[in-house]
Amino acid sequence: MNNVDIFQAIFDNAIASIELGIEDYKLAKGDSSRYLSAVRNLFAGLLLLFKSKLAEVSKDDNFSLLIAPSVKTPYDIQQRPKTVGYYDLIKRLKEQEVNVDWEKIKDLHAYRNDIEHYFAPDSKSDSIVRGYIANSFLIIKQFLEKDLGYNPQECFAEDIWQEFLKDEAVHSAEIAEMVFEFDKLLWFSDDVEKLFLKHRCHNCNSDIIRVDDKLMQDAKDTSFICRNCGRQWIYYELAKEIANKLSQRDLWELKDGGTEIIGYCPECEEEMYCSIGEVCLNCGVRGPFECEFCGCEVPISELIIFSETGRCSWCEHQFEKIMEED
Repeated sequence: MNNVDIFQAIFDNAIASIELGIEDYKLAKGDSSRYLSAVRNLFAGLLLLFKSKLAEVSKDDNFSLLIAPSVKTPYDIQQRPKTVGYYDLIKRLKEQEVNVDWEKIKDLHAYRNDIEHYFAPDSKSDSIVRGYIANSFLIIKQFLEKDLGYNPQECFAEDIWQEFLKDEAVHSAEIAEMVFEFDKLLWFSDDVEKLFLKHRCHNCNSDIIRVDDKLMQDAKDTSFICRNCGRQWIYYELAKEIANKLSQRDLWELKDGGTEIIGYCPECEEEMYCSIGEVCLNCGVRGPFECEFCGCEVPISELIIFSETGRCSWCEHQFEKIMEED
């Protein structure tokens, strides 16, 4: 087994253990043995993630950071040498300047020991177990992203990742990261960016749609992904979905005497011109548009006429009357 395989084996075991822990919690429903298994597996998975980091850092040095202090021989997976214990693991991670919420790790470790050896009655309630499990979610997400360079959505099964997103701290972190990523892109306007930020996935109604291709600087050239269900879009597809949703809103607002939000774009000929910010979501052309005859602003409902004639509907009607008289 080569160095890459050793790291991958530890990492894969970490992910499997975390998934088992979350599955145990979902199935527990008051079963104390399930709660014990959930916390045990989740914490074991977290420690394995930490060990995978040490394996990555010391892979060119016979995995020296991974070996327990009492072991003097080079790491050999076939001999299954004893790896670093909890306290030395934390110490070595700190020496590598790994920044984790160590107080929460300390609390999780203490709680794991408590339910492993004592399991006091007040330690096994759903709310308490959920609290400790939730505390680990943000740590796992951030460690995967910042320290190991992985996308956590791609590491876990879809239903497991969705459990992460149910946690308020993870959800808030995802929203903050989404806003940060969107702000780095070049948009047609601030109003267009806000419409994208407010949009919910049509497939699952999630409010977390992240930038998928982080190499792009222009919003219209990038791709997006729903962090809940994994649905992907290129810019045009997501902009069209937003326009369609706003068009549905039109039906209700028009009934109440409002004006249309989405209309025909004279520039790209798509039904994606938006009155919010007066900009086309597809091509970025800016309004308002003025009638070439009377100079008045052309209503969004008349833009298809304007695109063909350069006139508003009233001026077009007058022009047709003149032509008929001639």
